[in-house]
Formats: sequence, structure tokens, C-alpha cells
Amino acid sequence: MVDFQVDNVGLVAIKATSDSAIVKGLLSLISIAFNGKHLEQIANFDVIQWFDQLDLKSHLTPGRTQGLEAIIRTVKAHCDAITTKLDIE
Repeated sequence: MVDFQVDNVGLVAIKATSDSAIVKGLLSLISIAFNGKHLEQIANFDVIQWFDQLDLKSHLTPGRTQGLEAIIRTVKAHCDAITTKLDIE
């Protein structure tokens, strides 16, 4: 489960959990990377490069890596959609 919120100044708060300990840990890393950041910062932040610096992918199965990247794409898509909506209003 992922709860994604943006406050009135554009700061993101993500709360995420899973029954799987590995997935819960990956979600925690995503939360650490994005929580408290402005929508624009998230759009410009290369979280994949950050994970590469942590050498994370070498410890994950290909399926977990794909799942992690899918979650990141989803978070960034939410941020893009909100940014677009705010630009229109």
C-alpha cells in the first residue's frame, strides 16, 4: 500500500508498506528519497542513479528491480500529473 500526498506548497509525503520485508525496505528507501521534497525536486532527482550509488540492484532479483522501477515511475507520474494540474489552475 502506498499513500501519496502533496501539501499546499508542493511538498510530497509518501507512506508505504508491504507484507514482504524486502518490499517494505525498498518502499522505505523510496520514501527517504522523496519525502519532504518539492514536486520539482522529485522530477529532477535521479533516484535510479542514487540506487546505483548504493549498489542496490546487485542485491535484488530482476523481478524486484523491475518492481522498484515501476514504483518510482508511478511516483514520478503522480508528481507530473499534480504539477500539470497546478500549472493549469
